[in-house]
Amino acid sequence: MTINTTALPDIIFMLLFFFMVSTTIQNDKASMVDLPVAKNAETKLKKEYNDLNIYLSLSGQKTRVSINGNTRDFTDMAELLKLEVNRLKSNNHSADKAILYISEEIEMSYVNAVKKALQSLTIYQVSYIHNGLNVL
Repeated sequence: MTINTTALPDIIFMLLFFFMVSTTIQNDKASMVDLPVAKNAETKLKKEYNDLNIYLSLSGQKTRVSINGNTRDFTDMAELLKLEVNRLKSNNHSADKAILYISEEIEMSYVNAVKKALQSLTIYQVSYIHNGLNVL
């Protein structure tokens, strides 16, 4: 005497479907957590740079230069570059290399002016990065 189990999978799937449709999912309410507050934390307002990061970009019709986060018109580039090199050297960082980020619309005459200013400060290791974005 054997039991006929032909309809057993159909019954199991019907029960599974019934429980899936009839049950509700409870939403857990988020519990409030009191996070600790740092008492002796120092905040850094400005990123500390170890190399010269120079960005050239157009802002409207003017070419702008940003050296380690300080942004000015391109006419102030040589002065800003000297100030930043002196700041790096005073913080015991070697100011012997520079990274030059150039946006797409910058003319080569500006790149050459930066290159000559770097050479006058005896900085000969320059990495050129072309990014098609307006960075300033």
